[in-house]
Amino acid sequence: MNLEDIKHDSRLAEYDLGELDGKSAIGVTATQRVNAEGAENPVVFQRRVTSCIEDIEKLKGNTLLVSHDGVGRIIKATKLGIEPHRFYEVEKYPNAKIIAID
Repeated sequence: MNLEDIKHDSRLAEYDLGELDGKSAIGVTATQRVNAEGAENPVVFQRRVTSCIEDIEKLKGNTLLVSHDGVGRIIKATKLGIEPHRFYEVEKYPNAKIIAID
């Protein structure tokens, strides 16, 4: 693999928390996160992440996807059939964990 093989896809950008972005999440509920002033619409977030995953599925071989926790949570919520606005209720992934997406 060469560095030229590494691709950046903005569809995997972290969920935009609006006014809560950059602030501590301690004591902030899942509902408060998705309803914060200026927060990204969770349905739009789900669509952009799943569109990227669908494109990745078309590639040959294995693909390493690196993202923040919100992206992992929306992927898992989608797989479990959980409504997009509830994706922050999905269990948080530990930092630097490798998770197979099938």
